[in-house]
Amino acid sequence: MGGSNGGAGGSRELSCDANHDTETKAGRSDVVALARGGYAEALCVQQNRKVQGEKMRSWAEVAWPNRRLSLAEALEISDPSSKVPVIDARICRSL
Repeated sequence: MGGSNGGAGGSRELSCDANHDTETKAGRSDVVALARGGYAEALCVQQNRKVQGEKMRSWAEVAWPNRRLSLAEALEISDPSSKVPVIDARICRSL
């Protein structure tokens, strides 16, 4: 009987690990999208790299998971905005 209880506990542990992995991947996608968006802005300034910058920007917008705040708004944090950005603690730790 002890073995069956251990199996139930093991499935709960696997479930927690799966949730942690999902959160980690979500946090990474935020960071990747912000990095791609920032790099795209740098590329778009250069005339000979503008096409690559536009492509990178479109990839970043697809990867950006936050639907309340656009990627452009997140990248313009220094500009005054009507929306107050909420910075996720996972992003701050990563940066």
